[in-house]
Amino acid sequence: MEKIKKWLENYWYHYKWATIIVLFFVTVFAIGIYQMASKSDYDTQIVYAGPVILMSEDQVEGVSDAFEAILPSDYDEDGDKTILLHDFTILSDEQYQQKLEEAEGALAFDPSTRTNYIQSIMTLYSTGESSISLLDPYVYNIFRRQDAFVPLAEVLGEKPEYALDDYTVRLSDTPFGQYFGSLDALPEDTVLCFRKASQLSTSDKVKAQYEFDRKLFAAIFTFEPPEL
Repeated sequence: MEKIKKWLENYWYHYKWATIIVLFFVTVFAIGIYQMASKSDYDTQIVYAGPVILMSEDQVEGVSDAFEAILPSDYDEDGDKTILLHDFTILSDEQYQQKLEEAEGALAFDPSTRTNYIQSIMTLYSTGESSISLLDPYVYNIFRRQDAFVPLAEVLGEKPEYALDDYTVRLSDTPFGQYFGSLDALPEDTVLCFRKASQLSTSDKVKAQYEFDRKLFAAIFTFEPPEL
């Protein structure tokens, strides 16, 4: 027993930091494996980008629930209809100044993250992970200048009468947006649009997801509130 104790003391003396570093990476790796194994799959992913700061978990869940209610089907066939909402706080310079004044200088937001968030959205678009977007007009115009969206007439068959332009409508102008109270968590001028198919990711899986997203987008416009 004494020999084992001395061996351990000698080992720890010579290999203390090597052991700590190895244990650290083993722990990180194990956590990563666990998270991947326990990660929920989603039928689709939707982007919100606008001036809402720190949307609560309940608000995110409420917005997701509204879209899950009209999902055409259980796309991944796992028994649940689920949507992942990507929530990006992006403010124009004017919106930032306004919120800064309202908060009397105590605003928990770093305007330098705007570029990073816009890049994150571009990545979601280019990889085909997300097709439907809920955007502040400021953010919408950034991507509109990049010709990122499909004309409504092309994806729906016709352009709704209340469309703002060829590519978008206000979510609050749709019967869908008016019926689900949880969508009130988003600003009234939030616009709804559908991105063009990714030119970088052209696998059958990405194409199938894009077609599913198109059906969900169409379901937003064909939604009819249930009769009471």
